[in-house]
Amino acid sequence: MPCTHGSTAPEPIIAALHESQAGQRDGVEIWRHKCCFCAFARGVELGRTQSTPLGGNAECRVTGRRAPIEAMDALPQSQAGAGRHQCAICAYHEGFNAARAQAVGH
Repeated sequence: MPCTHGSTAPEPIIAALHESQAGQRDGVEIWRHKCCFCAFARGVELGRTQSTPLGGNAECRVTGRRAPIEAMDALPQSQAGAGRHQCAICAYHEGFNAARAQAVGH
C-alpha cells in the first residue's frame, strides 16, 4: 500500500506497529506524525546496503530501538490513513529487517 509520498510498505507490518509515533530526543518526545510508510522504505534502502542497522539518538520509548535522528527528521509528515500514530522508528527497523531477510534468502 502506498502513502501520499509514493513510498510503499506491507499494510500488515504497518498495522502491527505499536501506537506512539513518537521518539525521544534529550528526553522530549518528538517525531509524531512522521510517515511510517516512508520510514519503512528508508529502512529497506539501508538494509540493502548494510548488514547491521544504524543506531542513533532517536529512541522508541516502547521498544528501545534506535535510529539516526537525521533519518527521522528527514521523513515527511503524515496524519492520514494506515500508519497514523504508529512508530516511525520501529517502521524503519521493520523495513531494514525485511531487506536483510530478502538478502539472506537470495
